[in-house]
Amino acid sequence: MTRKPAHMLVLSHMLLSIGGLFLHLRFHPPMKSLYFWWAAPMSAVSLCLLPPLFLRASTAGVAVLMNAFAVTAGSVGMAYFSLLNPPAPLTPETLLTHSTLIPVCLLLSKLPLAQAIFSEVQKEGP
Repeated sequence: MTRKPAHMLVLSHMLLSIGGLFLHLRFHPPMKSLYFWWAAPMSAVSLCLLPPLFLRASTAGVAVLMNAFAVTAGSVGMAYFSLLNPPAPLTPETLLTHSTLIPVCLLLSKLPLAQAIFSEVQKEGP
């Protein structure tokens, strides 16, 4: 059974989305505040809507744009949260372990992955 490379890339994108959702739920339980619910719609888009859009050459560009919007919203939201709640004391260790720097980097990894999916789907054709 041979798989197209785009399918494996989309699976990787979905796994990053699931991991990000569970990471968010771990640090910010939705039952504590309504503010923590904003990640759920972004995750639903990444998990349910983007995979079928990515796998069609005609809609892959829309999926890349939607992915870029979700990544931007998540990065800005996490940066804002981190600025409101800076780790104390501010050292390289606390910056890596108690800030949103690492989750933002994980989220940003979805941008080149989406570009790779787009390139692969365009090569494979309709």
